[in-house]
Amino acid sequence: MSNWATTLGSFFGENSWQFLAIAFVFGLIAVLKNLTELIWNQQDRKISHLKKALDIEGVSDEVKYVLIEDINRSLFMKVTGVAGDKYIREIYTELLRRSEGTLTINQLRRASWYLEFEDKRIVVPKTYMRRIGYQFDKWYPLFMCFTVIIQVITMAVIYTPELLFAQLLLVIGSLILALILYRQAVIYELALDVEKISKDLQ
Repeated sequence: MSNWATTLGSFFGENSWQFLAIAFVFGLIAVLKNLTELIWNQQDRKISHLKKALDIEGVSDEVKYVLIEDINRSLFMKVTGVAGDKYIREIYTELLRRSEGTLTINQLRRASWYLEFEDKRIVVPKTYMRRIGYQFDKWYPLFMCFTVIIQVITMAVIYTPELLFAQLLLVIGSLILALILYRQAVIYELALDVEKISKDLQ
């Protein structure tokens, strides 16, 4: 590992590890961007194929109903980012209408991961494990940020070119994971707010 790192460092130059770390981050962002575009393009193609299928002569009413429902579901997903059948779409639409601006479709989209439905009521799971998971998502990122600070100080005090790239990856990975976990905690809190607003409007 040390020989490989030294050889690669010599090939790219003295500041190669900083360059490679930055290139890795930008490359990862580009891949994620292209993947997102690919998913949305596939969604557009799916809607187009479904619309063409509706124009086929001899299609039964039952099949047309399924095609129309699939089109509506796909369009709703494309516009709002929320996946749901007619039942879920009607609940979301009615909630947005009655909230009169208190809730937005963006908030529902973010909170939808934790939203469930019981008798046309929006509920959020509050099991013991879910509460433990929420506390973990909320507070563990702080510990990770503390370890990142220690790691950065260590990198500054003990400069080791062979390990710099790995250390930078560790720091970047820790920060990304901390953001993901904390984001989950924020989304869960938003889902609880959506549930409360939904109950207040009933």
